[in-house]
Amino acid sequence: MGASLSINDILDQVKRLDRKSRLSLFQRLADLLRKDEIPKLSTMRLSSLSGIGSDIWKSTKDIDEHIDGERQW
Repeated sequence: MGASLSINDILDQVKRLDRKSRLSLFQRLADLLRKDEIPKLSTMRLSSLSGIGSDIWKSTKDIDEHIDGERQW
């Protein structure tokens, strides 16, 4: 790897940028942070959803009646 920069070195360079360039840099940094927060879909399995919501149907005798009731709100 090449020479590393400290945060203070980077901030000194950022201070030299014009306002438009600073805003662009800020947006790009925010995009990088958002990408880090998004979970990777490849690690999720559809089978992990099995059984979710099954407690709703335990007390329901007539599924069609339940669905009609949900549509009324």
